[in-house]
Amino acid sequence: MLNDSLIIMRKGITGNGLTNVTIGNETLTWFVDSRKLQANGIRSDVKFTEISIALALEVLKDGTYSPKLDHQYVFAFLPLRTYGLKFIIQGEFILPSSREEVDGDSPWNQWLLSELPDLFVSAERSFCSLPGFNNCQGKAVSDDHIEAMCVNCLLLEGENDKWVPPCRVLRNWNEQARTLLPDSLIHKHLGLGYLNKEIVLSDTLAWALALGIENYGPKVLVKILTCLLHTKEGLTSMGLNWLSSWLNELYSMSLQNSVDFKIGSDIMDTLAKTPFIPLLDGCYGAINEGMIWMNLDGAWNNLEAFARLGHIISEVYNKAFILTNHGFVIPSEVAVHFNNDFGNHIDIRRLISGIDIKWYEVDKSYLKYSSMRNWRKFLKEVGVTDFVQTVRVEKTVSSPLFLTNMMREKVMIPPGSTISDCDVVRNTIMKTEHVDSKNICVVLP
Repeated sequence: MLNDSLIIMRKGITGNGLTNVTIGNETLTWFVDSRKLQANGIRSDVKFTEISIALALEVLKDGTYSPKLDHQYVFAFLPLRTYGLKFIIQGEFILPSSREEVDGDSPWNQWLLSELPDLFVSAERSFCSLPGFNNCQGKAVSDDHIEAMCVNCLLLEGENDKWVPPCRVLRNWNEQARTLLPDSLIHKHLGLGYLNKEIVLSDTLAWALALGIENYGPKVLVKILTCLLHTKEGLTSMGLNWLSSWLNELYSMSLQNSVDFKIGSDIMDTLAKTPFIPLLDGCYGAINEGMIWMNLDGAWNNLEAFARLGHIISEVYNKAFILTNHGFVIPSEVAVHFNNDFGNHIDIRRLISGIDIKWYEVDKSYLKYSSMRNWRKFLKEVGVTDFVQTVRVEKTVSSPLFLTNMMREKVMIPPGSTISDCDVVRNTIMKTEHVDSKNICVVLP
């Protein structure tokens, strides 16, 4: 949206390989080293090309520099994606049709990558001479800067002759993961492959994380879902069965590690704004886009995650608010009832006319979002009733009890007998002493 604002970007080369990029009031400092290469006939349409490496710097108050070790993008004039490296690589890479990553099978790209280690060593030496580093390589460049240049050092599962760099493997996976996310899927959307199961990397190895080795977990599941949503086909190409399996896997992970699924976590924030929930019209919605109603008669029955529906119903009963004619209430604290709009055939107004009682009825605005039948089925599960709530109880007679049967004959119930009775739930007791029993018989069906 145009708002008559203007953002000025400036690039300034200050010497010693340093470049300042100013965007508005923010200034980014980079150490850049480049090298021109002769193509040597690898591509008939190119005689010369250039590769560059850029390392991010933070300018300290005393004028010295400190390295910034955030993961950076690989560029082919425009940013592609991260590969676990903490410096930018720019090259005239050949890209696949998706233009999302470097084509790893291209001989041209492989040649460009083979030229990067020499450029990196040259850049690192110049980088260490900057003020604040005192020619200390360990301070200027972290170990992963050099180790990440090991182009082919890890073996992929199922491909004994396929060696890839650390930033291209996924570890700690199982067969269930490989079934849910086939090799072709994670390679296409994440540029990753499954690490050979014979290779065991300890979780305590900090360098494994620094090299960009991915761990199979909820972040990978969310990342693959996000990537699928950015494709032309979206989630439709995967089908609801795959989405159900994906949800079950995510649910299982939440049981094993609840920390990543706390409200406000990165995963939960990403899921809240990601449109992955299938709607009746064939589209997909996100929680942040507005209220989404779950169709209990829909295709969610095969989800193990919803096998605990009874637990969910219990949580709704104990914690959820329901809109009534007296505002929002919790069904476990106040008895809530259906009115005539929800299929209640009892004329409650006639029954409680003149009685000082607050009768809570479900607001009819819910009917805008689903049918009366569906709402009755769901709300009855959380305790909403047509009339007063009763519970069946068994009582033992302690002394002789005389009752009148339908023939108006008195019948004695001897002591020690067990009888069935119905008690009214405490929070639904009405002042029945004011109710005309004849009128009740007329009103009730």
